[in-house]
Amino acid sequence: MKNNHVTINCLAFQLGLARKKVQKWYEQHLETWGLNTSYVYVMEVIQEFGPSNLSFIAEKLELERATVSNLLGRMERDGFIVRLPGKERRSMEVHLTDQGKEVLQEALIGLQEADKQLDELLQGSLTEVKDSIRILNLNL
Repeated sequence: MKNNHVTINCLAFQLGLARKKVQKWYEQHLETWGLNTSYVYVMEVIQEFGPSNLSFIAEKLELERATVSNLLGRMERDGFIVRLPGKERRSMEVHLTDQGKEVLQEALIGLQEADKQLDELLQGSLTEVKDSIRILNLNL
């Protein structure tokens, strides 16, 4: 790609590149536990809010229901979650398994280490970067 001044200075372009690289960074820190970032996000929703249905998880993570459904299928196959009948007829609730609970706690410690390393790379400005991105996400 040529050094196109508009593209190089476009925030969308830079954020897109950064998203890919940052996701890869975090996923390298999760490999030990057989996880990816999506698994962790889903497990955190369930941990925080308790057994949840597909729609609730999709809403909290701002993902399409089909995406979450596919993700849940893989997570169930890997033993991190189990889907059980919900309170309402025809509804299913997603629960963390004991394995899911254990691996989530370990993975969160790994992600904290990843954050620490990123903060060093950013010379102590990771909190400011996260705050700026949070403001964009809230207002756009």
